[in-house]
Amino acid sequence: MSVNHNVINQPCGIETTGFAENSPAKNAGMTVGEIIISIDYYHIDTFDSLTHAMANKRSGEDISITTNIGDYKFKTIENPTNPASAFIGIKINQKYCRR
Repeated sequence: MSVNHNVINQPCGIETTGFAENSPAKNAGMTVGEIIISIDYYHIDTFDSLTHAMANKRSGEDISITTNIGDYKFKTIENPTNPASAFIGIKINQKYCRR
């Protein structure tokens, strides 16, 4: 039996698939294909955990995001579709991994 360690050892979570035009995440250096694993030290592995981590964030707040590639710190901006909430400007996809 052979094991594909490239699949098994991939991080699971929320994968960046693109960025909004005015994305503070992209401006901080985040790139497509990174897997978000924490926001402000809150573990991210599903859409629900990402939603929970962002629920109380407001425009202009400092945010810390850790991915499988690096750590990013930047300020959120006003959400163009909901001014009461924060915006980091990422397009995402849930990445499922088998363990």
